[in-house]
Amino acid sequence: MPTNFLSEDQRRRFVRFTDDPDEGQLAGSFLLDQTARRRAMAARGARNRIGWAVQLGTVRYLGTFLDNPEQVPAVVVDYVAEQLGLNPAEFAGYGTRETRWDHQEQIRAGYGYTKFEFDQWFSLARWMYQRAWIGSERPTLLFDLATKRLVDKKVVLPGVTVLERLVSGSRERAEKRLWATLAAAPTEEQATALQGLVVVPAGKRLSELDRLRRSPRDITARGGQGSGAVRGAEDVRRGGVGSVRDTPGQAPSAGAVRAGRPRASGLRPRRGPAPGHLGGVRGGDAAGRRGRGDRGVRPGDGRPDPFLQHQDDQAAAADAEGPGRRGDPAARDVDRGVPDRRRPRGRYPRDAGRHGRRAVPRRGGDCQASRAGAR
Repeated sequence: MPTNFLSEDQRRRFVRFTDDPDEGQLAGSFLLDQTARRRAMAARGARNRIGWAVQLGTVRYLGTFLDNPEQVPAVVVDYVAEQLGLNPAEFAGYGTRETRWDHQEQIRAGYGYTKFEFDQWFSLARWMYQRAWIGSERPTLLFDLATKRLVDKKVVLPGVTVLERLVSGSRERAEKRLWATLAAAPTEEQATALQGLVVVPAGKRLSELDRLRRSPRDITARGGQGSGAVRGAEDVRRGGVGSVRDTPGQAPSAGAVRAGRPRASGLRPRRGPAPGHLGGVRGGDAAGRRGRGDRGVRPGDGRPDPFLQHQDDQAAAADAEGPGRRGDPAARDVDRGVPDRRRPRGRYPRDAGRHGRRAVPRRGGDCQASRAGAR
């Protein structure tokens, strides 16, 4: 990949004051506490005092020191000078004095900032390589994450080209490792079959790989041949590659796990009535599989099926409830001999008192109709 992936505008804006800080940013980075004011006032002269405080706020705000500390907005100088009780005009000429380097060393020692040296470079390179290996983040995003990591660890930011080369090198090493891992996965026969896919046959304009890479034009079944997606999958299986062997030390990817797991899609036929209907789970396939001893196993190939396991679990729970099958209202009514689940709106039959019969209340108690029947 190219080493320089940042634009000229991004390079120019890196560790620079592009706009004037607002009140919140000024208070967060350039507000001086009692210790900072005491250390700033220890410098000799008003110019050095303002310069010391400005450099402290600059490294907090940008994450690095400026080569010329005077290249800061005027609002920053005014904000710092007001806290120190000095005239902002005294700051002029500070960027040409050698004392600014001594002040930077004092700030690093007093506030825990470190230079970007080999130890910091190696730690950041290892972190970048791990992110590039497990993810697919853009170079610009990885650049921003690396910058934030250095700022959080109080490491003075290096130049923009240093970070650019580090990001590019980490991504390139991760890609080489990925290609080497993929190249070692297929066998010799599979590698030969893969090489044959890129050869354009005589009299054709596209290779077999170009044809397989095209998406199917039709998604519905026509003429009993199945949909284009199904026919494309069959073409891939007939390509002669098969499944690659497991690479030692490499865990299967999430895509490979999902590819080997059965999915509840429209291509798989429905195996029986939905749970909760008569003749479905409790009296159909689940009971047959439970009797054969192949609980949750797909018929034909002997592989476990999560859908069938769910049905068998519901059937086992229903058997544990007893003959009443309290979990299924329809089955419970059939056990009780009720032909229709509808009930009268009242608590008792309407003709109980008229025919002189005593009505048996559904939930106990007494009523006017029962008393009329007793008389």
